[in-house]
Parts: sequence; structure tokens; C-alpha cells
Amino acid sequence: MVHEPKQKVDRTPFIKNHTFRFDHAFDDSATNEMVYRSTARPLVETIFEGGMATCFAYGQTGSGKTHTMGGDFSGKNQDCSKGIYALVAEDVFLMLKKPEYKKLDLQVYAAFSEIYNEKRFDLLNQKAKLCVLDDRKKQTHVVGLQEREVKCTEDILKLIEMGNSCRATGQNAVNAHSSRSHAIFDIILRSKGKLHGKFSLIDLAGNERAADTCTANGQTQKEGAKINESLLTLKVSALKIPHQSKLYTHPGRRPCARLHFPHQPAHHHHPHLCQTQIQLTQTI
Repeated sequence: MVHEPKQKVDRTPFIKNHTFRFDHAFDDSATNEMVYRSTARPLVETIFEGGMATCFAYGQTGSGKTHTMGGDFSGKNQDCSKGIYALVAEDVFLMLKKPEYKKLDLQVYAAFSEIYNEKRFDLLNQKAKLCVLDDRKKQTHVVGLQEREVKCTEDILKLIEMGNSCRATGQNAVNAHSSRSHAIFDIILRSKGKLHGKFSLIDLAGNERAADTCTANGQTQKEGAKINESLLTLKVSALKIPHQSKLYTHPGRRPCARLHFPHQPAHHHHPHLCQTQIQLTQTI
């Protein structure tokens, strides 16, 4: 529970209480694999059963989101084999070998894109600009997004490295290597060309205070404003999931969402300090 000091109109002080419930909390000794086992791993089977799964990494800039999703950093170099992207890929290819799924004749594809300043770009196709359109059934489609077939985890790691090298990054008062875009890595299962299931792993850009960008140039401040605006929209949408489940229902599919929230004070740069995750899993 968080106790927030506030004032009434007549300046009478009072305390407003905010209650939060977390499914898991991780200390500074937690590894990416430990976080993965409690967050994204239970959703891997969902896509084999014809479902759609999503895992967000959400939190303040510098809190360890890209470290958790993409892998350990050594300076500016990232070990992509240690992140949730790679851990999901390993389990996907292991599950493909199970008899009950092997008979489905599934092929695995991957796509990697980013949302930067309200525009979407393909990180596997020279940052080609993409169009996001809704069809008559109000289903959203990303027109032109390139999907690449992958045969093993190593193929996934190569695509992650390729996409990360193109992703928009910058510097602010909190983080010298700050993500300036929301990255979406999709692992897609298809059977005879038709969509069977999809796991979207989303590394969100970090929300920023004005103090974090006050010394930055105009472009960085504009990016920060767009990031905060989009994160607020996501928050409002996530809160509506339990009340508007029909909007997320697809015939024969099980939509699921799981949000992993890394959190730490802005002045601290340990990637796992006080990491928490909120589960919004919903089975229709």
C-alpha cells in the first residue's frame, strides 16, 4: 500500500491510500531466467493451443527492461542468449518436438519492429515504415511487416541482434543507453500458411520525468513526451481488459496478456532491483 499526502480544496491535509497487488517480486539476486519462469514461460503453451500471448516489460527509464527482455549488457554489447526473447524461443522449439504438437506440422516465423514517435518501422527490413490498419472486423493489421522463417534458437538470436542494431536509442540524465522506441518481437506459429498462434514480446521505452530530460535537446524531449503519452494510453487500455473482455475475444482463440514491470529508483542502475510483474492473464 502507498500512502500519498494530498490537500483538499480548503488546503486541509489528508492521506490517500493506494493498494497494489503483485503476483511476484524479485530482488537484486534474481536472474533473467528466474523472472522468465514466473512471467512469460507459462504462456508459451498458449500459442501451441491456438492462443495469442503478450508479455510487456514496463517501467521507468533505466530500470532494466531491455536487459530483461534482450539479455545481459557488457558496456554497449548485449548477450542476446540471456534474455526473455531467447528463453521463449528455446521453449518454443522444445515444444515443437512433443508428439501432440509435432503432428500439427507447425512452422515458426519471427518479426521485429519498433514504434518510434507514433510511427512503426520494420527492424528486419532496413527500418521500412509500416502502415497499421483496421479491417472491417476491427482487427488490426501491420501492413508490410516482414516475417522470417526460423528453424532454431540460433536463427532467432541472429534476428534479435540485427533488429537491436537498428533500434532507436539515445541518452538522458538517467540512462546513457536509453531505448527511444517500443520494440515488438513476434514469434509466430503457422500451419499450412494459416496463423495458429503468436507470442508478442514487447520491450517498452521507459517513462520519463521532466527532470530526466530537462538538460536534453529538443528531439529527446519530444521523444520523451511521445513515450509518456503512449504509455498512458497503454495503462488505460490494460485497466479496461477485465471489463471489456469481448473486445479481446477471437473465435477459437485464447487471448492472454502478462505484464512484467521492472522498477527501481531513477538514480540506481542495477537491472533487477525491486523487479515486479503484474499478471493480467485472461482466458476466454
